[in-house]
Amino acid sequence: FAKHDVPLGDSRSGMKITIHPRTYEKLLAADFSQRDRREIMLDPVVDGFTQKSILRGMKRVGKSGIIDLGPGRFEGFALDRHVEIISREPGLTEIAGTVRATTGPGILRGITFRPGQNSPALVVSSGSVFCEDCEFWGAIEVEGSGRLFLKNCLVSSEDNGIFLYDKAFAEIISSRISGQPAGIFLSKNSTCYLHHCRLESCHGKSAEDLGAGIFNSSGTLYAEGTEFFNNQVGVYLKSCPSAEFLACHWMENSISAVLSEATPANGRLAIGGSAAKGISDSIYPVMVLEGGSASFSGVRISAPSHSALSAVGTSIEVDSSEFRSIDVPSMDLEGGLLVAKDSRFLSGTEPALNFSGTSGSIAGGVIFPPQNASLRHSVTFAGVSNAAPQEPLTHVPVPRVVSMESIPHLLSRIIGQPAAKSELERLLRLALAARERKRQGIQQEPPVFSGICVGPPLSGQRIALEKFAAALHELGELQSPEVLEIVLPELTSVEPSTVRAGIVMVGVDEAASNLLLTPSTTENLLRFSRGLAGRAHVFLVGDRDQLHGLLRTRLELSREFSTELRFEIFSPSDLASLFVEHCRREKIPLALETLKKLPVIFHGLHDRLQRRFLTVDGVTELFADTRRNYLERCSHMGNFNLELEPSDIVVPLDRSIQIALARSAELVAVCPTCKGHNAWLPGLAPSLHCAHCGDEFKAPWGMLKNSTFFRRRSVPGASFRSGAVALRRTVAAIGRS
Repeated sequence: FAKHDVPLGDSRSGMKITIHPRTYEKLLAADFSQRDRREIMLDPVVDGFTQKSILRGMKRVGKSGIIDLGPGRFEGFALDRHVEIISREPGLTEIAGTVRATTGPGILRGITFRPGQNSPALVVSSGSVFCEDCEFWGAIEVEGSGRLFLKNCLVSSEDNGIFLYDKAFAEIISSRISGQPAGIFLSKNSTCYLHHCRLESCHGKSAEDLGAGIFNSSGTLYAEGTEFFNNQVGVYLKSCPSAEFLACHWMENSISAVLSEATPANGRLAIGGSAAKGISDSIYPVMVLEGGSASFSGVRISAPSHSALSAVGTSIEVDSSEFRSIDVPSMDLEGGLLVAKDSRFLSGTEPALNFSGTSGSIAGGVIFPPQNASLRHSVTFAGVSNAAPQEPLTHVPVPRVVSMESIPHLLSRIIGQPAAKSELERLLRLALAARERKRQGIQQEPPVFSGICVGPPLSGQRIALEKFAAALHELGELQSPEVLEIVLPELTSVEPSTVRAGIVMVGVDEAASNLLLTPSTTENLLRFSRGLAGRAHVFLVGDRDQLHGLLRTRLELSREFSTELRFEIFSPSDLASLFVEHCRREKIPLALETLKKLPVIFHGLHDRLQRRFLTVDGVTELFADTRRNYLERCSHMGNFNLELEPSDIVVPLDRSIQIALARSAELVAVCPTCKGHNAWLPGLAPSLHCAHCGDEFKAPWGMLKNSTFFRRRSVPGASFRSGAVALRRTVAAIGRS
């Protein structure tokens, strides 16, 4: 597996980060070819539920065959062949006992494991076992040459959830794990790679025991996009040679996020692009290190009651990170080495740094309050600010449009629709140029921006035109920032002289499409638009093909309605942003779990083309239902400032999305420069540094990696077609397939 590791340099510093790409799909494709695979079904009524029935089935299918298990409760068995065992009805097939893998590779899909008391659910002593969409209500043990691969699985055990020892290997993807005292226990030079997982609710069995999401004793650990939630300790490292964390999040861990002890001199801890938050009643700092070396790059650690980081005899390298505490030093170091660059060390009342016999250097960044001059250390400072930090405003006002540089700020409030925003920005620049020429005494005709808005209905056309009207009003080109919305048949009853709005939206729906090509319609449009005399502008809203057919009937129409604003179906990220805007207006705070659920559910709705939820009105309706659920829960709790929880959002979801929410959804952000995939989690910084090329980019939302939308975006040239007719064709094509 070492050949798949990719060591890359971070362009912002001399730090090195090692990315371990997942190997699940590649190895699975190599071991299980889709050609010449025999498949049989085991009927429990005929074949029975005993282990002998499964063993007979494995003999019948031969090498790499497939066995379909029907609903029922089967006995444990020995997996000693190259075979795939799947549940015909996932969730209804159970294994009551232990599955022991002694060779392989083998695949287990959609099966629920419920072993007896004090018995493991799965034991892998040699070979490779791939488990997908499985539930393990018991421990998993991997030893020696055993190789474990989990994807979209749930592991919950009254003992250690997953036990790796004696050079065992595990790769775990999009899974949720809990156990007592540890979710994952690594020992004796074992190796574990985690991708987009969640380790939660790991507590000791007694007051003397210490529970941890991961307990690593002399093993190698790599975690990417992983959450450590509500454990006693997020990660406990003991004599650990190597542990790396990329885009991970520690929260609500009662004792500490990371505890490291007895680290060897060559032991290394690396944390990049991550966040950790302590709790008020914790008895330890958020991270406690002893020995070895540690590097932090793009990390934010906040501690309400103790230090963010405490270390003894550790060599620490820090770049572009923040350590924050309230009434104690944010970083407490004894001995060791500290090299920091462009980082912030913040505390409320005490000096932000506390050194004892520490050497090193700090360049750039902020230290507030400044360090105590009487401390004994040999740390040098260069270009460090001791000024109190200016925290960002919770509300950033939209600037008045007075220059070309300020125009994009007003349009930034429009969610999604990059093509329409680009055209509106161009129009505003033309209006600004016309205003400045007029101020210089250059006479010219007033600009006319009437045009057409093409694309699916309710894709933000009114919101975009409202922002456009407000900007033109600010420039002095319109007397009113209001938008009047009418439909085509009403056009004849509206006199241009009575219009007080700045922009008139004329809806052309399917019911009025038969009126488009009549001479009276074209004449009325020209009469109405010219009658406004530049006091207002007209935009036709409808399907692109129909509106272009109308404009081609007369040359005057093409000249009068020369502007074209293109709208398309909202992406899942845009839909999530629309929903959050409603919450902000209503001052409803969102829990981190809710921020993770939103992109997942909108990816599911988008993949299924559920038009009810893919428009502005659809999101508004969903929010109204969610708000009712939220307020009802607030009334039951007697607290009307609760966070919006995932259970408050109720929508119809298919099984794949339900599994993603129940396990640990794999959300990624795509770097616009190198197209590399970066793990995305709510609560991390919205500005990411790409783990592949080092460039910084903004990613307010992540994309669900196993969604149809993400796969379509990954294929060059593939995208949703815009327009009502095109949307109907897309829906019809999907229905036929």
